[in-house]
Amino acid sequence: MENIYDKFNNIYKWNEKNNSKIFLDRKYKEDLEWLILGYMTRMLKINGLPYPVYAVKQETPDFLTYNKNKEIFAPIEVTEIMHPARKRTDEYKLAVENKDEFEKLSEEEQSKIIENTKTELMQPDLLGKWHLLFLERFEKKFNKNYPIGTWLLVYF
Repeated sequence: MENIYDKFNNIYKWNEKNNSKIFLDRKYKEDLEWLILGYMTRMLKINGLPYPVYAVKQETPDFLTYNKNKEIFAPIEVTEIMHPARKRTDEYKLAVENKDEFEKLSEEEQSKIIENTKTELMQPDLLGKWHLLFLERFEKKFNKNYPIGTWLLVYF
């Protein structure tokens, strides 16, 4: 049983030092799942909602979580839905390669690039593709036999 915040913090720091490798290589899949679990826990805590404090990594579902008293909180399955027009490895490799050039830009220029990227990602012609991705992922996950009360944590 591991403290989610401690695990999240260690992985976050490692990932920062290693140019976001966690997003580039599937060998870090388990660390990425811990990172996502940590982000979710933080969001719940910030919003004053019940949240898990400890977790055990397992195969299916991905985590069995516990509250601060080490009583079962919820089983949690983590899954990703990728943007229809994205290839993660290409995107992150490009970001790492262009990081120095991006940081040389003014804040205004950086903001403009970020805003243009957001606009491109939400083009109406992709809405149908998004819908299909959700249906495919949910069908795959809902056809598995998870314990009652399992949370499905979806990240994009």
